[in-house]
Order: sequence, then structure tokens, then C-alpha cells
Amino acid sequence: MNGRKLIIVILVLSMLFIFISVILYLSKFGSLNFSDINDDWINFANYFSGILNPILTLLNLIIFAYLSFQLIKIEDDRNKWTLQELARPYSNLLYEDTGDVLSISIENIGLGPMILTNITINNNSGKKFNDFYDALSDIIENEEFEYSVTPKIDSFAINSDSGAIGKEKSHCILKLYFLDENNHNQDFTEFIRIQLNKFSIQITYSDMYGRSIDSMTEKLHFRPWL
Repeated sequence: MNGRKLIIVILVLSMLFIFISVILYLSKFGSLNFSDINDDWINFANYFSGILNPILTLLNLIIFAYLSFQLIKIEDDRNKWTLQELARPYSNLLYEDTGDVLSISIENIGLGPMILTNITINNNSGKKFNDFYDALSDIIENEEFEYSVTPKIDSFAINSDSGAIGKEKSHCILKLYFLDENNHNQDFTEFIRIQLNKFSIQITYSDMYGRSIDSMTEKLHFRPWL
């Protein structure tokens, strides 16, 4: 029952008790004529105070208890909201490109844990990929690279066992490196870096309370080598 309905019920009950008390008094002790005797008015007042005061006091206690519970609930909701805002995560992308290693990581620069719920990688032609392994495989398949290299690709995909990033922590979602020495490794890294700059990434995540946070969409941007 909300506050407005409770007040209406209390008012109706108060009027009903007053009406019943007047009817009972008149039917037992008086008539509709007003008395000129002071004692009659005193007895009438004592009757009402004895009958109605306890009832009205009880109704007041009910209203007071209801308002107290409402204030406690409002304060609890406010504290809960404050805790949720203090635990709000915020994502940021970290890039590493040293020539032999190329990587992208998601960093949580917010105040609470970040629960990754979806990662989508899009290229300029409208293709969508769920992880960088598929995205890089598509690049290698459709774009020509003139030298032979043997890259190693580590890619992160969301599953039930992973996807949470703690406060001030990061999670690598792509790492491209090489297991053997090759004079063209850096050439291949640069080739991939240029191709990835044609992609954008959309990251959807929630906080520890299960609240969905606005998705972060960012165009990939590896800075050119000096």
C-alpha cells in the first residue's frame, strides 16, 4: 500500500470511528437537541476523549511507523545507489606495438569490477567478428602479404570462465607475436597494424550488480612508427 492510499484509509477510519461514537452516545445518553447544562458537555467530552483518543493514537502510530519505514527504505536505496556508483567500471583500450609484438588490451579504469558481456569487431566492409583470431584470419585470407612468416595469434573470446576485469586491471584480447626469427616479422606486424586501423571494436560490459553499462565503441588506432 502506498502512502496516498494509507492516508485515505486512515482518514476514512477516523471519520467512521467519530461517526459511530456520536451515534452510540446519542442513542444511549442524549438526543439531537443541544444541552444548556455544562455537565452534559463535560460528560460528552470525556466520552469522546476516552473512546477516540486511544483509537486516534493508534492510527497516528501506524502513520508514524509507515513514514519511518519509508524513510529507512529511501535511505537504503540511496546508500545502495551510492555503492553501485562507486562500483561503476569504465573501459579503456591499451595498444602495444613494438615491431615484434602487437597487442590490444581492455583496461578497467573505473572503481569496480567490469564484467565483459560481448565483444564485436567490425571492419569497413561491414563484416563482424566475435574475436580477433577470426578478424586476423580474414585479413590474412583476403589481403596479400608478399613474404612468408609464421605468426602466433592469441585472442580472447568471452565465455563462462572468463570475462571479469578487476579495478585498475587489464585483459589482453589480442596478442600477435612470432615463435621464430624472421627478417620480415616486423613487416608483417606493420601490415597487420595498418589493416587493423580499418576496424572498430564494440565492447559491452556490466558491473558487479548486473547493471548494463553503455557500450564502448572505438575505432582501432595504432599510431604509425616514427
